[in-house]
Amino acid sequence: MNEERRARTILAAASDVISRLPVAGGIAVIDGGSSDRTVEVVDEFALCSPVPVRVVGCSRPGWAAGVLRGVATSPARRVGVGDMHVLGARASVLLAHALRVLGGGVHVVTVGGDGRHVTLMDRDVAALIVGDAMPGGPGSLPVVRDTADYAGLRMSAYSVVSNRYGLRDDNTDVLPVPA
Repeated sequence: MNEERRARTILAAASDVISRLPVAGGIAVIDGGSSDRTVEVVDEFALCSPVPVRVVGCSRPGWAAGVLRGVATSPARRVGVGDMHVLGARASVLLAHALRVLGGGVHVVTVGGDGRHVTLMDRDVAALIVGDAMPGGPGSLPVVRDTADYAGLRMSAYSVVSNRYGLRDDNTDVLPVPA
């Protein structure tokens, strides 16, 4: 909300990253009632963007409500939650890795480091997670309760920091069926 000054820069960085991924992608900007020119700036950017950009209105305030609205309205098979620009110059490498991990059968992949993350998920899993326990802010890690709804869900995290120091990046957890 009210990101008129930063919207063009953030969208340019995100569209550059998405255009370099091995899959087609797009950007949904969730507007929770901006009172400045944010929506107009996004619409102007969308005209020349290398990837599709759309604005989705959200009547409920807050980042979590925006995530829920974005997931619920996405036509995509997979969705990303977070602000891609926090990943920096390695964003396309990290997101391409996350897509490979998702393609290997993992349902939720979080990439990032130093407390800044983006989470990619199958849309149906995202709807389940976000609808049940909405994230608390940009880059929040999914909160998954110990219920049968999540049995068999495969989650993985890939950290720039752990990879830099030669630690395993395959830390996939499969959630068990609760007793």
